[in-house]
Parts: sequence; structure tokens; C-alpha cells
Amino acid sequence: MPAPLTCFATCAVGLEPLLAGELRGLAADRGLEVRAEEPGGIEFRADRPGLYAANLHLRTASRIIVRVGSFHASAFHELERHARRLRWETFVPPGAALAFRVSARKSRLYHQGAVAERLLAAVAERVPGVRLAQSSADDEAPDEGVQLIVVRLFRDQCIV
Repeated sequence: MPAPLTCFATCAVGLEPLLAGELRGLAADRGLEVRAEEPGGIEFRADRPGLYAANLHLRTASRIIVRVGSFHASAFHELERHARRLRWETFVPPGAALAFRVSARKSRLYHQGAVAERLLAAVAERVPGVRLAQSSADDEAPDEGVQLIVVRLFRDQCIV
């Protein structure tokens, strides 16, 4: 049986208690485990059917994000080393077109394009034929058929 996925359901700030209640309601019969309430959303664990159920039934959440990994990276060599260890093949199919949405706040790694470039190289080592479709600004949606990878750097902590 595959390991449960660490997920994050985003919502408008202030709606976290409502979203947590919705998740707890689904958790009873869907195999979800509510982990932590954070500003702007709720972290939870789920298997794939539970993830699909959350995506389908949550009304307060604006987006469901699967957290691929989290690590400390204050230099590009650290980013590359940790990114190579992530199980990209679990989430990215061979030949996929990828778009990276990178945000960096209070981190030594602040150049969003350079971060996306290093991450694409790490993905390409594990998944054949991937290519960069675009790097996305926060308000742009990727083209249809392009897989979006959201990367957040905050105080040298990288969450993919």
C-alpha cells in the first residue's frame, strides 16, 4: 500500500476553522488525517482516494496541494542536493511539460528563475523527457496540459 500523501488545502485567511471542520467530516470515512491548521489553510494526510475526495467535496478550500517535500536550502548546491532526493517520478509523468511557480521571502535564494532551473534539472535526472513549459507568476495559470509545481522559499526553508 502506498504511503499517505502530505497535502495542504488552501483557503482565505480566517476560514481555517471552517475548512478544518469540513476535513474532519470527510476524515471519518475517507481515510484523511487532519494534521495542522496554518494561516491560509490546513495540512492533512491522505491516500489517493482520500485526496480525490477532498478535492471533490471541500467547499471552503480554494486549492488542494500535494507536498512533495520540504528541506532547508540557503545555497543552490543545497537546493540541488535535496531536490535530487525527492521522488519526482511519483508525481511527474515521463515527457511532462512543467511550469514552476516560485515564491521567495526572507531567503538567501531569491532568484525565482534560477530556483526553477535547478529544480527542473533535478526532475530531469529522475523523470525522462520532462521540459520547462514556462515559469509562472503568482497570478498566471499554466497552459492546459502543463503540470504546475509550486515552490515556496521562506527563511531558507523550501517547500515543494
